[in-house]
Amino acid sequence: MKRNKLLANVPPDKMFLVWHDNKILKNLPELVEALKSMTDETYIFHVTPQKNDFANWIRDVVGARNLAADLVKAKNRADAHRILKSYIDEAKVDYRKKKLKRKFQREKEKAEKDAEKAKKREEKRQGIVPSFKSMKKRKSKSSSKKKSKKTKKISLKKYIKKIKAKLSKSPKVKKAAKVKKTSNKSKSRAKKSKHVKKKAQAKIKKNKLKLSSRNSKKSLKSSKKSRR
Repeated sequence: MKRNKLLANVPPDKMFLVWHDNKILKNLPELVEALKSMTDETYIFHVTPQKNDFANWIRDVVGARNLAADLVKAKNRADAHRILKSYIDEAKVDYRKKKLKRKFQREKEKAEKDAEKAKKREEKRQGIVPSFKSMKKRKSKSSSKKKSKKTKKISLKKYIKKIKAKLSKSPKVKKAAKVKKTSNKSKSRAKKSKHVKKKAQAKIKKNKLKLSSRNSKKSLKSSKKSRR
């Protein structure tokens, strides 16, 4: 609840400085006390026929125009104190009334809630109505399931795997997979046979080279013997 502007503090940079007394006033209740203990000399310094510092501060800073207008009409310090005090007392009474009303309303709401809870407990005990908590739990579970279905995000790899798994179950895909497997097997066999052939050819070449080298050595030895 917002405090009445007549009782609230003003901002620190807009406080009122009472001359001679060197008092700094931050709200109107403090001004009431200051007017009570103020000397006539300080009051005359702030209030003259040409100006009224208190009324100006109340109008411009506090924002209470009616009070400022009434304060301008004050003939002396005591009169100003009386006018200001009557306004402040009225504001305090209003503030207390509002505070009490708010408190009473809160207590009433709390009592109503307690009575409702007690009624539900009694109904639950008698087995008339299912408990509110259990109903709430069921609702929360169903809502959470719905939310999870909506907000569930699947990664791209998982999604592809799922599709592949679904496709693998169909008969057409199974046939295609079998054909692929047989073709792959035939290819691997052909590769193996080629590799074996290459190995055999390489061995034959090696053997031929060995034989040719042996023959050349034998021919050289026979030529040397003939020369001798």
